[in-house]
Amino acid sequence: MLKFSKITKSIFLFTLIVLFVWSAIVSALVYNNILIEKEITNKTLVNIARSSFNKDLAYRKWASSHGGVYVTPTAKTPPSPWMAHIEDRDIVTTDGKKLTLMNPAYMLREMMQDYSKLYGIKGRIVGKVYLNENNKANAWESAAIDSFDKGSKESMEIITEDGKEYLKLMQPMIMSQECQKCHGHLNFKNGSVRGGVSVSVPTKKFKEYEATTIEHMLYTYFTIWLLGTISIFIMSSTISYHLKRRENDVQKISSTNITLVNTTKELSDNLAFYKSFQKATDKGNLVSKSDLKGNITYVNDNFCNVTGYNREELIGNPHNIIRHSDTPRETFKDLWRTIQSKNTWKGTLKNRKKNGDYYWVEITVSPILSDSNEIIEYVAIRHDITELVKKRIEIEKSAQTDKLTGVGNRFKLINDIDNNTTQTLALMLINIDTFSEINDFYGHHYGDLVISELATRLTNCIGSENIEKLYRLHGDVFAILNDLGDTNACSKIANTIINDVSSADFKAENEEIPLQVTIAITSEQNRLNLLPTADMAMKIARKEQKNLVIYDESMTLDKEYANNIKWSKILKDAIKDDRLTPFYQPIVNNATGKFEKYESLVRLIEKDGKVISPYFFLDIAKRTKNYISLTKIVISKSFEMFKDKDVEFSINLTIQDIMNEDLQEFLFTKLEEYKIAKRVVLEIVESEGIENFDKVLKFIHNVKDRGCKVAIDDFGTGYSNFEYLIQLKADYIKIDGSMIKNLDTDSDARAVVSTIVEFAKKMHIKTIAEFVKDEKIAAIVKEMHIDYSQGYYYGEPKAELKLEKQ
Repeated sequence: MLKFSKITKSIFLFTLIVLFVWSAIVSALVYNNILIEKEITNKTLVNIARSSFNKDLAYRKWASSHGGVYVTPTAKTPPSPWMAHIEDRDIVTTDGKKLTLMNPAYMLREMMQDYSKLYGIKGRIVGKVYLNENNKANAWESAAIDSFDKGSKESMEIITEDGKEYLKLMQPMIMSQECQKCHGHLNFKNGSVRGGVSVSVPTKKFKEYEATTIEHMLYTYFTIWLLGTISIFIMSSTISYHLKRRENDVQKISSTNITLVNTTKELSDNLAFYKSFQKATDKGNLVSKSDLKGNITYVNDNFCNVTGYNREELIGNPHNIIRHSDTPRETFKDLWRTIQSKNTWKGTLKNRKKNGDYYWVEITVSPILSDSNEIIEYVAIRHDITELVKKRIEIEKSAQTDKLTGVGNRFKLINDIDNNTTQTLALMLINIDTFSEINDFYGHHYGDLVISELATRLTNCIGSENIEKLYRLHGDVFAILNDLGDTNACSKIANTIINDVSSADFKAENEEIPLQVTIAITSEQNRLNLLPTADMAMKIARKEQKNLVIYDESMTLDKEYANNIKWSKILKDAIKDDRLTPFYQPIVNNATGKFEKYESLVRLIEKDGKVISPYFFLDIAKRTKNYISLTKIVISKSFEMFKDKDVEFSINLTIQDIMNEDLQEFLFTKLEEYKIAKRVVLEIVESEGIENFDKVLKFIHNVKDRGCKVAIDDFGTGYSNFEYLIQLKADYIKIDGSMIKNLDTDSDARAVVSTIVEFAKKMHIKTIAEFVKDEKIAAIVKEMHIDYSQGYYYGEPKAELKLEKQ
């Protein structure tokens, strides 16, 4: 009995050990597969995020490289107050159409909002220095920007926003020369980090799919574990029973037959266990075995169901019967090398069905070894992931497809250009003439119908087999990519398109709309120049009103750039050499004739003593990082000039100046240092407009608390309105000189000035007439009871103060 008890305990302990090892193996497999599923989800999210981000980046880079895009002002796209310093922000076309310049950041933000509504993927731009509160970075974005300053190239994290989970990807927004046009006043150097651009991909659908997959996998592995556990106990019981029988056989020779029966039962039970194990493995997987030459020796039912082949067609054939031509040969060479070296190969393969269709699998191929460590056969277990791959492909295709027309979008064009191995490429841009008028007259619905019809006609012109070479970049702009780099061939296609479009009206529901198009063609070995040169050719075609223009190297803007560079250098040297100084123009009291005030106006002194008007360098200063420096110089030198003089003096401040916290602090420091705030008048350059009244009103409140007065410059033009004036609580109104100088000949100007003066008196605001050029205008100004006058009649700006009229 003692001996039997020890055997029983040993069997029990052995059973527990085997059960523990079996459970550990299954748990490890479950854990590994869960990690794989999560990795698939994360990679999918990251790929989508990068695709969306690259689309935004390409869009922003293109827009930045062209200095923005002109659009018709609307409620959604009004003239940007933060671009008011750009001289040609607002233009009027030859046909009288008003256009305003949208900077890349504004355009990208609008596109991001539309993209979020369409696909749920959000985009965002934030800056270190921001004029628009919407561009203020949150805590996460601020931390990311800090990391960019330390050299990091990217920040990515799963976050929760508005109760939803997103994968957020952010990369630095680097200051470049193209950005200086709109953002140079923010004082960022080229190459420095001025903010960040991010995309946020919602994780919900992907996490739901992941959870479903893991749930099915857990069910499968639980079944396998349960069957294995049952088999272990069966084997344990069998072994225990066998040992007991052997113990009895020592005493009873007749028990030989019983032992044989028990042995037969053991084999039967083991066979049942292996069959159960094989059934559990086959469930949900595609299983095959092959001999040492790679010929198939076994396939399960799932393998046949998915591939469409029956066993007779598969057994004895090599696995290349299901090999898809899209899979590189190197993949199979690597697989074969791995398993022949007695290692397991894992990967993802695209396979072919009997009917020519395809399916995707995650596959594990393992060699089966004998007791002598020799390979006997190979086993391959596959998991069908076709639906998951198709969803990935659909998402990637969606990111590169224009929704309205179904052709490629700008992102796809850029990818195709980058991936094309042809030495020289030709690019054709097609733009509908007066398309904005179609939208305005017929409505955007008809505009969309016209765009769709044009896409169809373009397809007919180039042939449906070349549909992948047709793209819609934006609005009414299409592109055709020719990988032969042949502009002559493109010219023939272009003329065909021009004739086709103009020969027959476009039908949109019950309307027939005549159309014409403008086409630009370029051919470049340097593919980075394709879009810029095509766009330049398009601008020239529109300017010269030509149907077709082919780019050549004579089409350049080098002269304009050279002029900008010239004045930028002159300005930089002048600041360095302290050759920027205020000139002072007197302002006379019309009642007493005394010079009671002066306006400080910046001038640049050449090395030969020549005085340069700000007309030549002020816009350049605004495009570079020198504008705030100019204002500081005027403040410093004006305060020094008037520190001991009992007259008021005024300094011009733009909205850009007011919004600059560094300049505000500089001004407040000077007011504290000189103690002359009661004689300081700050003129707000009204023509730039004001969007953020809260910040401007706060500034006015601060300077008035210190004793300063406030004047509104150029009142009567631009954004002038009386509500605007009331909110700013101005002390002076400077009536715009364009009206004052014509008071003797323009009755309309006189009526407007009269209204301004009447309103100002009711509001107890003093008025100042600018551009008083002669005695006749001076007399009319006094007759209209304007309080002060300023102009060349009384004195031009000089470096020294003029104390009275000569």
